Amino acid sequence: MNEVLTASEIKIAEPEQEPGQVRFESPKRPLLERLLARPGIFFSLLFFFTLFQVRWFLGAVTFEPGSMLPYLLTFTFTFLSVNVSILATQAFFALFVKAPVFSRIDSAGVRTTPVALIYCVKNESFGIRERIHYSFSRNLLPNLHLWILSDSDEKHGLEEEKLIVEFRKEFGEEKVFYRRRTSPYERKQGNLKDWLVRFGAPYRYFIVCDADSLLPEGWVEEALSIAEHPDNSRIGVFQSTIYITHENSLYSRMRALGQFYAQRFYFLVNQAVLGQSISFGHNQLVRKEAFEKVTLPEGILSHDNWETALLDRAEYRVAFIHDLISYEEAPAHYLEERKRTKRWMKGTLQGWPLLFLPKISLSTRFLIFYQIYLYFVQPLLFFWMVSGLLSAASLRDNLFSWENTAGLLLWTLALIFLHKFAVARNLADAGRIFKEVLFTTLVGLQGIFYGTIDWITLPLEKMGWVPMSKNPGERPAFSDCVKGLLPGTLAGILLLHVGLKLSTGWTLYALPVITSLILSIPLVYLSSKELVASATIHGGEGEPK
Repeated sequence: MNEVLTASEIKIAEPEQEPGQVRFESPKRPLLERLLARPGIFFSLLFFFTLFQVRWFLGAVTFEPGSMLPYLLTFTFTFLSVNVSILATQAFFALFVKAPVFSRIDSAGVRTTPVALIYCVKNESFGIRERIHYSFSRNLLPNLHLWILSDSDEKHGLEEEKLIVEFRKEFGEEKVFYRRRTSPYERKQGNLKDWLVRFGAPYRYFIVCDADSLLPEGWVEEALSIAEHPDNSRIGVFQSTIYITHENSLYSRMRALGQFYAQRFYFLVNQAVLGQSISFGHNQLVRKEAFEKVTLPEGILSHDNWETALLDRAEYRVAFIHDLISYEEAPAHYLEERKRTKRWMKGTLQGWPLLFLPKISLSTRFLIFYQIYLYFVQPLLFFWMVSGLLSAASLRDNLFSWENTAGLLLWTLALIFLHKFAVARNLADAGRIFKEVLFTTLVGLQGIFYGTIDWITLPLEKMGWVPMSKNPGERPAFSDCVKGLLPGTLAGILLLHVGLKLSTGWTLYALPVITSLILSIPLVYLSSKELVASATIHGGEGEPK
């Protein structure tokens, strides 16, 4: 519809007021926090915790001549211990650091700042009108324009054009723009880059939203008041906190809790200590002049890490703004989550060259490394389990002492299951964290098996990208759960049978994973069931629940 539009035809209103005064400056942090919250201390603690665990482990392993198994076990443990060390380090800092508060100017000075609200869509069949209407209608500013960038097929494109007609009647022809590419080259990042070159000239900022993004009232004004403060001029991406809405199944509700505390824990600590964050790729305000310096390579599936690294190289950074709240949908059940995780794994592992990109900071390199590293944890955990079983099967009890590692095991389990309690501020927080950890243990540990399968089969699959289903009311049939999870159930039964015959010690250690696998079908099916009456996504009064 807008293929013939040029940047000069986009109407920008004249400013109606003087630039806003400073609303407040970032408060000075307490002395202890300023002393501790340094990248050097963060990485030193990480190294210390890793060395501490490896030395402990070496005391329980016998290196027999001619056997490679002890060396493989040591290498695997060392690799896995890095994650435990990161959790320990972040938990330590979570006790002392607070969420950074960014300087802001008065909102009167940003109301006429030229900004584009961009929704990137592709063949969306559920809730697209309600979500876009919700965000745009609650953030109407004189120079805020709505852009819908579509890579949809012709059928969905016709529905989108009807939606544009409706929006233009309500908000005005000059406020709503639409562009559908007939050739979706380079997916979302290609559409954004093409928009930036052809239509981005009138704007100082743009906001990137996915099809399930929801921005509450005043979000744009608040984000701009941060971006326009001189202290924040080297921030290229202002990443908002993203909460999950319409969590109507037990699975999505626990995912919502997990995401809430993950942002309060991991991302808050990273921002406070490292001074930056990783880009989520959506629900963010982007400084146009910074993004123009980013040139993404062709063929990448996931643009988030690339943008984070390339912005850093251009001397801009990504900032996680903890008090700038937005919303998105979550997978309604584990089967959909697994498909999404597999897509993310493809894109994230594809970004391994970023680890060797010159002229980026150690903090950025660490954040990208950790994103990639996490996708190696599950297959190596599975290898660790199988190696332990093989060690027990060899009847060489002196090879590996389960008894001598009891303390190390308790240390590891305490960090894995209890680290989030470092951000609990009251009993309600502690109760919610406990429920989320219990649920993740029962349902999520099967990912060690399925993550390994997906990792192994990844090279055999076509490098495509199918969007997540964004219908919060979607429920899998019991037959779908059986079809998708029967291999894991059988693997769990086999591991339990062999483990009980060979080593009760190994079986005890592996029992959480085995239980999650054996009970996966009923747990996934029951956790997908509706908890409350399905909440319709709409543009009415009130925030998403």
